[in-house]
Amino acid sequence: MKDLFVVTHTQSVHHLENKVGGWYDTGLTPRGEIDARATAERLASLVGDENVEIFTSDLLRASQTAAIIAKRLQRPVVSTADLREISYGSAGGVPNDWLAAHQTPAPDDNRMDHRGGIDDAETRRDIAIRVYRCVESIVERPSGGAVLSSPWRTYPT
Repeated sequence: MKDLFVVTHTQSVHHLENKVGGWYDTGLTPRGEIDARATAERLASLVGDENVEIFTSDLLRASQTAAIIAKRLQRPVVSTADLREISYGSAGGVPNDWLAAHQTPAPDDNRMDHRGGIDDAETRRDIAIRVYRCVESIVERPSGGAVLSSPWRTYPT
């Protein structure tokens, strides 16, 4: 069985700006870089000499986190858009307060296909199809384990 270590990106600029993340592409803060190095140290203690592969979302904050981990583990990184978090569409990069005021709760009978009140946002089904496809292909690879760096998060319900 393959060990999968899922690592979310560390603190990013959009956190300090209090803006919606999603596909809004911001890099790590200095605190985020420090935390990514701490994460890399912890992963190194967990994986030891295991032949792990490192996969990352192509978003800057996730790829920067993965690069720090890869440097510590001395492994290459594979980047893919399939590991991106959910897209908030046109709400990406707007103030979090704006999103909170415009989002609508998912109905109990259709949580997977709800766009949260943002017409061009991804649904949970969209992200599930994309991420599951990617993770299944990673699990099928012959390596002993994998580290996945991603900003995965779902929008509030």
